[in-house]
Order: sequence, then structure tokens, then C-alpha cells
Amino acid sequence: MNSSSSPLIRMILATAVILGLCFMPVALSLNIVDTVLTVSTPFTLADNEVLSMTNATLILDTLSITVGLNVQFQFSLNCHIQSLQTLAILTPVSIQSSSASSTISTLKLSNVDLSFTSTSTFSDTILELDSTSLLVAKIATGYFAYTSALTASSTNLFTGGKLVVVPGATAAIAAGFQVSTSQTSPPTVNLGTSTIFNAKNFLSNVPLVVDGSKLMGGQFCNYQFQAPISGAGSLNFSYCSVSMVAVNMNGGSVNFLSSTWNLGNYIANVVSTTLNFNAYTNVLATYSTVQRETFGSIVLGANSFVNFNDPATANFTLAYPPLVVGSVNNYTSVHFNLIHSADGNINCNGATSTTRFRTPGLINPNIIYTSGSAVTFKKAQGFTKCAAGSVSFYIYTTDNPYEADNILAADCPAGESRCGASFSCLSQASINAGDCLLDMYCMRTEPVGGSLFCWTGQCTVSYETCPPLPSCPPSLPLRCTDGCKAATATCDPCPAGTNPTPFGCLAAGAPVQPYQGCDAFQYQCPDNYACVSSPSQCSNYGTTKVPSSNRVMVTATLVYQQTRATASILQRYVSPATPFTIGSNIFLDLGSNLPATSDHLKIAPYADSYATKVSSSLISSTFDYYSNLLSPPFKLTLRDSQMNILTVSTTSSIYFKNPNPSLNLSNACLAYVNSANQWQCTSFPLVSHNSGSIIEGKTNLIPGKFAFMSTI
Repeated sequence: MNSSSSPLIRMILATAVILGLCFMPVALSLNIVDTVLTVSTPFTLADNEVLSMTNATLILDTLSITVGLNVQFQFSLNCHIQSLQTLAILTPVSIQSSSASSTISTLKLSNVDLSFTSTSTFSDTILELDSTSLLVAKIATGYFAYTSALTASSTNLFTGGKLVVVPGATAAIAAGFQVSTSQTSPPTVNLGTSTIFNAKNFLSNVPLVVDGSKLMGGQFCNYQFQAPISGAGSLNFSYCSVSMVAVNMNGGSVNFLSSTWNLGNYIANVVSTTLNFNAYTNVLATYSTVQRETFGSIVLGANSFVNFNDPATANFTLAYPPLVVGSVNNYTSVHFNLIHSADGNINCNGATSTTRFRTPGLINPNIIYTSGSAVTFKKAQGFTKCAAGSVSFYIYTTDNPYEADNILAADCPAGESRCGASFSCLSQASINAGDCLLDMYCMRTEPVGGSLFCWTGQCTVSYETCPPLPSCPPSLPLRCTDGCKAATATCDPCPAGTNPTPFGCLAAGAPVQPYQGCDAFQYQCPDNYACVSSPSQCSNYGTTKVPSSNRVMVTATLVYQQTRATASILQRYVSPATPFTIGSNIFLDLGSNLPATSDHLKIAPYADSYATKVSSSLISSTFDYYSNLLSPPFKLTLRDSQMNILTVSTTSSIYFKNPNPSLNLSNACLAYVNSANQWQCTSFPLVSHNSGSIIEGKTNLIPGKFAFMSTI
């Protein structure tokens, strides 16, 4: 049948369905209730039609199956779709499955490939698939949500067949499965025997028993187990990001290869499990903004072990805000365990107590204080020590303010580049496709959710909160709508009625996500990193890197009442010899009279794509972004523990390491973006310190967007 079927035929078909008759072709819309319907002639669901099944079975005994656009499947109670011929390919846009109150329903597939492309919900539903059947989340998320109906005696959540996650063309397109329960103390249940091919996201807040051989992942997959998992055998993660709060493999192992264990700020308890950290394993721990004194860590319980099988590539990232270690006038060292084993079961494999593991997340910030006109520097440094009983971070301070304030990231393999501040090495094609992982330095303080997706894949309520897309690398200086290309390349034009952007050809007026560096069809100069329309214009900006190329990194600094709040603005410095170094030449002193509910200060880059479009008429009639800026632009936001933005009513100081001590301060200022989207100098004149090597600007306009700049 097709969309031209007459109303009479539709009525007859509907009547046949109600009577349970199974001898006729199937109509465009089906409502099958408490019956078995067998289809032996062409099966067609036209555009925008709905297949509705309630406690019913649909048997497809036909080779002719057609599912139109925007078709929806709705299942209630126990339903079964079976194909007696070839594998049935069913492609609704969405699926909704529900059960009776306080009961579990079953959706059964036999010889069926069922996929969906929009958000789908399976309420109190378990799956039973035969060996040929698949449920495919195709650039969409399927939510398996369970209420009190979920009990420890429940059968497998997923039995047989395969659950497949197909990612979108870019990281901004979400896809995956999420298993959740509304119970405050949920039971432990079996994930089941289905093979899970996860090329994007798989999340669960339900305690699970897992079969490690059934969990598979494509490159850049993300597994988040927000409740304990247990099982037997081996869990293997390659090129994945993994979160686990507790794991017990009952004598088995968890094996990491080129993967990240994202601890967040939780303590992960490991029992009867061997952790094998193979080549390029990263462990990410985050400072807790709630508990304040704790970091994410791993605690090995009974019969648990850690093996660093390739210690030369072991990587520890500490998302640690650059705050004062100790009190203002009494600097003390801090030591904490990232991995703890009371039984001494950590195999460092040659990484002795003097070996420094790479700790790119601990960034050696300078901390600055003022007393009258004097300026004092303190530097926080750190390293990692491996021993049988613990892997420890040591953080301490030194008094030498003039040492090189940076650490180096190891070189990427040939043909690959760093992905933001996450330190992941990716091919440029992957970076251009938006496959960069979420910036691991970013301590997310934005509300979770929203209808927009950043290019990193995270949800947002406004594109302005997205991390800026990185600038093009020196080897590919021409930015086109489909990525960065060689200097000799040519960008393809956009279709009429669209605008070229680094994110593609977008409809006129469509919002554009933030980006660093050049706009589409612009060329990044190899010596100074200025953006020009033609390489012949590069000589206008000299041979040293423009300040805006030293990108500000996202950090969150905790603040305390009655204690001077200070922070370093951390930057990535580009260098021809290395991917980048990390350091700081801008420092903040917010004083001690902050709002009573102050919790932390968020520092973030103000993207070039925004900063270059701010009017400069109040600064200089000859203003040039790449010539006038003395520092990269940055954003300051003070928040309370509920993430509400607070206003700093007192005057704060921002200090800048001046690369040109002969600078006439009357020709420069600390500028901010005013309500009319104009760069405007603050009302406070700049002050010189340390013979002009430090200049101080002041503001009472936090939250705000700032930059030091020349006014001539």
C-alpha cells in the first residue's frame, strides 16, 4: 500500500487489525493491539505515519519493506517484531516504549535491524534480541529509564544481538545509549549479553554487572559508569574516555590503551581488579569545588593491583586551579595520593621515586601579591612520584619569580597536532572534523543541558559558552569552511544565500560558534600569526607573534572569604619547535572583600571571533587588532556554589608582565567591552612596577571581558 490508499481501504484495514485478521497487505498507519499480525505482502509505512503496538506481535513474511520519512514507532507492554525472510531494516525517526505501572515490559526483535535518528525513550523496557538483530542509535540518544519496577531479580537489561552507536559526522552531534533509574538506592542488575558497539556515548547511573567481552568502543568513545560496576574477565578500553566510581571484576582486569580514566573529583574504589595502564594512558583528576580539599583519586582495595606497563608514556592531568597553597603569608607544600594501595600493589615498572611523570594539568602558575607598591611573586610547582604504596602529587612553591614559567608538552607524532588543552594528539583531519575531546582543563561551570551543541559535543544554552575552536596550525594556515589547508590551496566557495564560517557554509544570520584565529577564507601569517586576506599583508605585523596568539586557558580558581583572592591567567604559547608551552604573564588580585557567597572565579578566553568584532572607536581611530592588543583578550566571571554570576563591587587589580618596559603607559590601558559592544579603557590609569616590567590595571567591572591594549 502507499499514501494514495483510499479512506475505505484504510477503514477496512483498521477493522482487520482489530479483529486480528492476518491475510491482507498492511496499511500506512498500524495500530496493533493484543494480537499477532502476519504480513506476507509488501509492508509500507509512508512519510509521517505511526506504527503503534500494544502487547502485540508483528511478523514480516515479506522481502518488500518500506519505511518512509519521519515515521514513529510506539510500543506498549510486551511487543515483538519478527522477520521470516531477510534481515528487516526498519528506520523510524524515533521510538517510544512504555510499560504498565510498576512492571517491566519486553521489546523483542527477531532478525530485525531497528534504528532511530531522533531522541528515543524506552521506559521500564528490556530488550531481547536474537543473534542477527540490532538496535542502532544513529546520531541520536536512546534513553532506557527505569522506575521502581527495576529490581535485583530483573532479567538482563539487554539480551542477545547488538546495540550499536553510530556517531555523527562531527563531535557536535550526540549519539548513544543512557541507562538511568529514578531510584535513590537502585539494585544491581545485569547489563546482559548484548554486544555494545559504542562509537560515541554510553552512560549509566544504575549499578551493573557487566561482561567485559561485550563492551566495545570505537575511537573517541565515552563510557560513563556513575554507579558501581562488577563482573568477571577483562574490560578493555582503547582510545576511549572512561568514568568509573567503583569497579570489582572479581579477579579480572581493566585495561587502558591510549585512553583516559576521568576520575572527576570522586574517589574510585577498586576491589579484586588489576588495572593495566598501557601505552599513553591518561588519568585525569579534578579539584573538588564542593569538598574543596579533595581531588579525584583511586583507592585499591583487597586483591587489587596497578601495573604501569609503559611508564614513559603514563600521563597524569590535574585540573587544579592556580590558587594559593597555604595562607597568604605562609606558603606550604601539599601532598596527596592520586592512587593509593595499602597493600603496596602498585607496579611502577621502573618509574622510581625520582621519576617525574608528565603532569600537563599542573601548570606552574605564578601567584602575585601586592603590599603597598611592592610586588611579590610565588610560583607553585609540582611533580608526580610512583611507589608501591601510592602514586602521589607533590605541589610546592618557590620564590624565584624569573625562572621560565612553563612546562612542555611532548611532541605529537608526525602529521598530528594537539587538540586544545586536552593534550590529545589527533590528525588535522580529525581536528577539522570536530573530533577534539572536551578540553580537560575546563572545570565546567555552565548549566548542563540546553538545546544547542558545541563543536566539542557538550550541551549548552548559548554558543558563547562553547570552548573556542582552535586556530589553524602553521602547516595549514588557510582556513576554509571545510577545515584548515595548505597555503597554496584554494577554498571552495559557499552556495548562494549562505555565509562562509570555520564551521561550514551557514545560513545567513545563523549564529556562529566561537573560534580562535582566522575566519573562513583568511590566511594565518607564519611568523606573527596575524590573520590577513593575502600573504602579502603579513609584513605589516612584523616577525614576532601577536599577543592574541597566546591563548588564555579555561581555569577555575576557588576564592575564600577574608583571604585575598588571587589567580594566574594561564596561556598557551605557540612555538615552532614545540606544539605549545604553558605559562602565565597576567595575574589577578581581587582583594578580600568579595560577596559573601563567592565560590570561584572562572577565567576563560574571549575568542578572536568575538573580540575582533567589538568596536574600537573609543580606543583609537587607527586601531588594528593585531597591532594594538598587548595581551590576549580574556573573560572573568565570579560565581557562587550554585553557579550564579556575582558582581564584584570593589576594585580589582590585574597585573601584566610587560614585554616592552619602555612602553609609555599614557598610551595604553586596561580595556573592557562595554554594554554597547565597544572596547573602552577603564577609568583607572596604568601603574608601573618593577621598573616597568610589570604594569597594573584596575577595574570594578567584573564580570567582564578585558585586554591590555595600546591606544595609539
